[in-house]
Amino acid sequence: MKKLFLAVLAVILMTSCAEDRINKGGDAAAAGTISGTVTYAGKAKIQRLGFAISDEKTDPPSKMPVKMLYLPKTPTASGLKFPMDYRIPGIQPGTYYIKVYGDIDPTDGDLPNYDLDPQTAFIGPVVVTAGGIAIQNLNMIDDYKTGTGKDAQINKYDTKNTDIINDNGQDESLDIPNSKDSTQNDIIITPKPGKAALYGQITYSGTAKGNLYVAVFDTDTPNGPPKAMARVMKPEFPQAYAIDSVPPGKVYVFAYIAVKNEPKLDPADPSGNGYTMLNLTADTAMRQDFALTDPK
Repeated sequence: MKKLFLAVLAVILMTSCAEDRINKGGDAAAAGTISGTVTYAGKAKIQRLGFAISDEKTDPPSKMPVKMLYLPKTPTASGLKFPMDYRIPGIQPGTYYIKVYGDIDPTDGDLPNYDLDPQTAFIGPVVVTAGGIAIQNLNMIDDYKTGTGKDAQINKYDTKNTDIINDNGQDESLDIPNSKDSTQNDIIITPKPGKAALYGQITYSGTAKGNLYVAVFDTDTPNGPPKAMARVMKPEFPQAYAIDSVPPGKVYVFAYIAVKNEPKLDPADPSGNGYTMLNLTADTAMRQDFALTDPK
């Protein structure tokens, strides 16, 4: 699959990067734009950004991306400064997924280097309308291929064991990878509009059995229900989790295994080391891992 993708990229980049035009037919006047901000907190010197727009979120995609281009077209030897705004016009109305990678060494060819280049997965869905501007911010991370910092891709999902309880107290469902996959890959998680997303991996080496909870509160001395919560049935550690509807702002997060008094926390339950305070931004995702231990 990856060889096919790389071969496709080579063809696309020779044409699309040179001409910066859409590969999909249609009236240019009816096209829309994808715009946003690219952020990167790593230390790599990125000389240009490579963008790929696809109508599927699989990475690598199974078919030719709709559009690809470099910004700026000429590499910046001194390195780009982040955050960096981008704007990609000329996209026919539809639903897409967008990927960006930071080209560290333009001399190594016109393909993303999965081993070295900071990058994202194909993020979305991004809905493009005729004459409209769709906003999609993108955050590149290092170690994309190895998964040690990967903000993105999982190939297999366990859809049966995880619920999300949102801030309205309603149950939802979300695809969460099982532990065998989550040690190498994470989740594509897109926050609901106006909300933030929280995801990560939870480790536990003890023997207690019970459902896993990650609860989000607006205070470290809660006296009411959580603002958002993930529940993982029959977790297998290390276990991935994700919540896509967390209220933005300062929150306090607590992870535990409900052994005795589910879903409430019991003093005998394995848990993290107190509440973790986070500052979450609307329409962005943050990774937070937890290590659970048995009570002493």
